[in-house]
Amino acid sequence: IILLIFVFSGIQFVKADNTIQYEKSFLSIKIETGDTLTSIAKEYTIPEVGCKEYIEEVKYINNLNGDTIHSGCNLKIPVYKQVSP
Repeated sequence: IILLIFVFSGIQFVKADNTIQYEKSFLSIKIETGDTLTSIAKEYTIPEVGCKEYIEEVKYINNLNGDTIHSGCNLKIPVYKQVSP
């Protein structure tokens, strides 16, 4: 039952090393003028994931074929929060 809760809630855990663990959830943001996938990745990713992987995941989640995003649209992104081990 606990496993199903994690699967359906969209929360995942990412382990960076033996001492740091991150909880991954998802957030919907409104794209502002001047935003790019790279600028969003730099703001929301963690070093253990990296910008390139983060951008690829955002593109996959949002069914984007290219790197173009438009201001005023919403974008679902992964966010990471450090949790105590």
